[in-house]
Amino acid sequence: RMMMDQLYAPLVKQMGLTPEEATQFKDLLANNAMKAAEKATSIFGDLASTNRAEVLKTLAAEQKGFDDQLKTFLGDARYAQYKDYQETVGDRTMLNQFKQQAGSDYNLTDPQTEALLTFMKEERKNVASSTGLPLGDSDKDPAKMEAMMSDEKIDQLMQAQDTVNQRVHERARTILSTEQLDTLGKFQTNQTQMMRMSMSMAKKLFAPGNANAAGGTCGP
Repeated sequence: RMMMDQLYAPLVKQMGLTPEEATQFKDLLANNAMKAAEKATSIFGDLASTNRAEVLKTLAAEQKGFDDQLKTFLGDARYAQYKDYQETVGDRTMLNQFKQQAGSDYNLTDPQTEALLTFMKEERKNVASSTGLPLGDSDKDPAKMEAMMSDEKIDQLMQAQDTVNQRVHERARTILSTEQLDTLGKFQTNQTQMMRMSMSMAKKLFAPGNANAAGGTCGP
């Protein structure tokens, strides 16, 4: 719930929600996130099951149901604002982490943050369009996610992410100090390494017949 307060405060202001509406909005988001986490846990506990595809489809259907609920609550105009904002949530999370690691010496101003978010969103869309890879795919289509779980696809995705980072870093020269730019570059490298590790782990977990790795017992 605290994360929702931090991540969605700009959107709440943008949509002009009343305090009561803001509370309900963030509660809906938090509850949905908790349910998704619980479902993910159940998937990892039974990855070798033959109904795994059905579980993933159920996740997608439940997400659609949540989106419909949110659209009813917000209305068409504010829901459109929410969907547009969702495209930068991952980047906002990353920049919040960057701010925490960079400390007060190299902290970003609000205009710098918004400019970087624009760079990230634009370059991710440009690279996704040219490569056909689901970079930051907001739909989270289970079929697309599973299709990426191969060494070849992971390498392609990482190369595409490197391209995004390089383009963002180059454009950031126009808005960041030399020290901030250097710190951003190191942070991007660390984030890319973590992303590769996460995808490699996901590939092993989603491998067919991986019952021992996913839900088996551990020997002495």
